[in-house]
Amino acid sequence: MWNNFIKGSDAVLLITNSSLENVEKSKYFLELIKEQAPNAQSAVIGNKQDLKNAMNPVQIEKILGLKTYSMIAKNPNNRDKMIQIIADILEMSAEVSPLLKPLLERDKLTEEAVKALKKADFNKAAFLFDKIS
Repeated sequence: MWNNFIKGSDAVLLITNSSLENVEKSKYFLELIKEQAPNAQSAVIGNKQDLKNAMNPVQIEKILGLKTYSMIAKNPNNRDKMIQIIADILEMSAEVSPLLKPLLERDKLTEEAVKALKKADFNKAAFLFDKIS
């Protein structure tokens, strides 16, 4: 089943829990990537970096042999970080890519709208949320 998701991909981002046990289990997916998408740009996201048993990205890189980025996915502020990681893997500039620009603009508008709500500026918030939709 997994090979159908990976086959022919231009990029593969492997997301793993940063514990040693899960990093070791992730080796299975590295073999699938090599078989099904040998030319794909690949990297690893070491998630759950906030847990005490989390391996740091350098340790994960040594085990898996791929560039590894740290992440705490439950933190909503990491959305921009994830977009930048994807841009890095695809060797794209987030500032000029027509694919990433709408995402970045939407995130900026959302952030402004949330700030407006916190200041009880409901007209501005409504305007911004309308613009997002």
